Amino acid sequence: MSVFDLATSAGYATSGAQNLRYTEINPESANLSGQIRWRWQSASNHYWIPCQSYLILNFQVTKAGGVPIEAGDGVSLAKDTGACAWNLVTHQINGVNCGVSNNPGVDSIVMKRAFMSSEFRNSVGDIFNLTDSQTLAFAGSYAQHAFVPPLGLYDTKTGIPGGSHLLTASLATNLVERMISGGRTTSGLTISLQKARLMVCHVQPNEIMTIPKTVFVNTIDLQTSSMNHNSNGSTSLVYSVPPSSRKLFVSSQLSNLGSSNAKGATFLGGCLMSSLFVDYAGHQSPTAIYADELTDYKRKYFDLYAEKIMSGASAYDTLFQHIQEPLTLHAFNKSESDTSTTATLKMTADGSTSPSLIYLSALHHNSIVLQYSPGSGLLETVNFVSAL
Repeated sequence: MSVFDLATSAGYATSGAQNLRYTEINPESANLSGQIRWRWQSASNHYWIPCQSYLILNFQVTKAGGVPIEAGDGVSLAKDTGACAWNLVTHQINGVNCGVSNNPGVDSIVMKRAFMSSEFRNSVGDIFNLTDSQTLAFAGSYAQHAFVPPLGLYDTKTGIPGGSHLLTASLATNLVERMISGGRTTSGLTISLQKARLMVCHVQPNEIMTIPKTVFVNTIDLQTSSMNHNSNGSTSLVYSVPPSSRKLFVSSQLSNLGSSNAKGATFLGGCLMSSLFVDYAGHQSPTAIYADELTDYKRKYFDLYAEKIMSGASAYDTLFQHIQEPLTLHAFNKSESDTSTTATLKMTADGSTSPSLIYLSALHHNSIVLQYSPGSGLLETVNFVSAL
């Protein structure tokens, strides 16, 4: 609708959509271990809405003898608990991979730290267990978590008519290490997945719509790569990134999630890095290298939110929380003709005391190209194209 479309008669203001409905999809063969698959078919006159589709996960959490957890046990859940449970998440349309996350826990929390506001996190975000009120002093034997796959496809508001869809997620085996941040020494502490429902959202248009022959679904994805740092001193770590990358996020996590200092798969509190900068596409970011934490902790926090600092948007409670779990943003204003794919992270850190994985998460662009049959509107072919 254009601002120049003027009504000449009374009528209803409409969103142009009706029959917003959710379909509950359960795992194939009722499988709740290893690779779990959710499959569905969308009719050509029904548009799948990725950004309004999500998983509801039910876990049983008990201690020795199958007894429920008590508040006095000191058990706390990791933030973004549902994301902690998975080693790999992929989505296919008509058998073609249209998104992959090799580290769903890190991908999910990085995107929330970078782009979610504290107001959203403290309200709607509670369904993801992002606040202390939802994670500290857990009690009971049942925990329910919401999870949205950290794929660019699931962040797009574009409706996708028709097609055969398959969401696959690989359940981790070390769930206590990944999903529990405190009280892990509780005798006999166990976690098991009991139910995993995928809520798939479809919209049916008010009127019969003519589907274009070619439809582009443009996505922004995050590719996270990791390198080990186990020594005390300076190092250069080389990462491969997609050619369309212009924003790179750097974080760290203890290599051993079973260590007493680890706090789950979404806790980015590995070794502290100083003399930190990234070389990519012929540029250095930041141009003035980050010094140690005492000198530049405020710079790192400000630079992370530099583009939206006036909005007051932040997914951290305080500056102190960012010091505990630092995430730095390295932006590169490279030309579209630049197809660089190698980024070098240079830093100094004590990895001998705190052996860590150093993550580099590259924000990049992709396009899902959908080809429809004229007249019938059936989805015939799918191509996944990485942008340059």
